[in-house]
Amino acid sequence: MNETKEQKITLLQALLIYLIAVYSASIRLIPSMTSSVAHQAAWLDPICSLVISLPLLYVLFKVVRKFEGQSLHDIFRKVFGKAAGLIISVLFLIWLIIELGLYLKYAGENLVTTEYIGTDINLLIFLIVLLVGIMLRWGISVLARMNKIIFILTLLQFLIILFFLFLHFRPDFITPISTLDIGPVLLSTVYPLAIFVLITPVFIFNDQIQYDKKSFSKLTLTTAGFLSVVDTLLMLALIGMLSYPIVAQLKLPFFSAVENISVFKSSAGLDSLFMAIWMLAEFVTIAFFTYCISRLIKNIFKLKSQTPLLTAILGFGLFFAIFFSSDMFQLILFSNNISPILNLTFGLMLPFILFLTAKIRKMI
Repeated sequence: MNETKEQKITLLQALLIYLIAVYSASIRLIPSMTSSVAHQAAWLDPICSLVISLPLLYVLFKVVRKFEGQSLHDIFRKVFGKAAGLIISVLFLIWLIIELGLYLKYAGENLVTTEYIGTDINLLIFLIVLLVGIMLRWGISVLARMNKIIFILTLLQFLIILFFLFLHFRPDFITPISTLDIGPVLLSTVYPLAIFVLITPVFIFNDQIQYDKKSFSKLTLTTAGFLSVVDTLLMLALIGMLSYPIVAQLKLPFFSAVENISVFKSSAGLDSLFMAIWMLAEFVTIAFFTYCISRLIKNIFKLKSQTPLLTAILGFGLFFAIFFSSDMFQLILFSNNISPILNLTFGLMLPFILFLTAKIRKMI
């Protein structure tokens, strides 16, 4: 991997990688998890998540502006001290490795469940790992350029599918909404929020991001707003078409809805297109976590290059994913009960602790 100055990317490119990285998780996890708690009012969860996440964006803005050009590991060391900063970085690393194994397993399960029924899941995960390893050897700038195309394709696909889903929209499936829904909505907001906070690992390679200080707040707010709109439309379309009891029970509600899209009483055949582009998003997700892990290890151990790490990281990720769980049910159980706690601890609480510590030490 050529780690020279041309490996820099813009903040917009970094945020686009983030948007695609969380897209697959959003359409897979948010609908069923929020619907099981908030019922017909689940479409309000992304909006609540946006409101709650605004302080996180403020904190990240303050920290990044103060420590511009420094990696997240370097910021930990300066704010918390060398020893504490190292411990926090190692814990952060363990969290990312768990996330990598989780999303590798999900990618394989999605393919086996939808398009390649009966295929050995381990073979599919190996092929995903192989492709990611080859691509990442060219560096973050290549991933950023590829992701622009993937983002456009994903957005077009999403809008086309939404159009057909809203043709079957039933307003009575998303109503009534009353004060009784406030508690369940706030409780289930933890799921979209747990995915939104994955913006924090982006700043692991903060030293590779070129900033325009005037546009930082605008870009991050636009990104948060865009993600909230996408998730809200997703929830409205699914609940409005299928109803919340069905959405809550389905493993892949969005894919199931796409399969049921019909034009002139015949199948529209959008499921194959959906899976093809969805797997591109999964590819970016896995590449994102792999790059963050390799970059963090490089910074922790002060290595000159992170390229040799890719094979070891993806090899361990493959091994970890194979033994992560035995079926989709266990994956969903982990995503429902454990993953949100880890995500909110490292993606939300840690940035606030970092900000407050830096404030107390008068670094900000």
